[in-house]
Amino acid sequence: MEGALKGSWVYEVEIAVSRTWHRTIFASVLGSAMLMTASQAADAPAKKKAAAAPAAKKEKEPPPPPGEHSPEVQSSFKDFCEVWMGKLVERERFNKQQIKWHPAASGVEGDYVGYSVEHTCDLRPPTDSGVAVGKVTYRELIYRKRGPSAEAAAASEPEIVEVTEITEIFRREKGKWIY
Repeated sequence: MEGALKGSWVYEVEIAVSRTWHRTIFASVLGSAMLMTASQAADAPAKKKAAAAPAAKKEKEPPPPPGEHSPEVQSSFKDFCEVWMGKLVERERFNKQQIKWHPAASGVEGDYVGYSVEHTCDLRPPTDSGVAVGKVTYRELIYRKRGPSAEAAAASEPEIVEVTEITEIFRREKGKWIY
């Protein structure tokens, strides 16, 4: 066993279970001690063999060609992009319900933010650090509805009064796309 002082109250003890995996155990300096029994010591070589056996059976997926992401990363970004655009559909629906009507020459009018159905989802080439970066591009639309009353305006066809192209950048971290 190998110990290293970590502050005045805690020792860190590492026990090698295999060549590539260590378990770190924290024990209090106030008299806590870690003892390995004879049966545990005898079981250690068997555990090493058992841990190595599944690794030998498991086939590794070949790495993607240079400059490309793995199929799993590509698929996950495509799925993420569609979910993201679905969230924008929900946001537009909410925005329509929250229109603030104000007086206008023809009665009332109100604006809300909507989003284009057309969009692009581009997975950028891998960075030098291996971080996956994706880009989603769509248009944000400002709609205006008008009518003699709030009810009539709400039922009217919206008019597009402003269009802005939006580009959002996402990164993949710990197996998830971060926004």
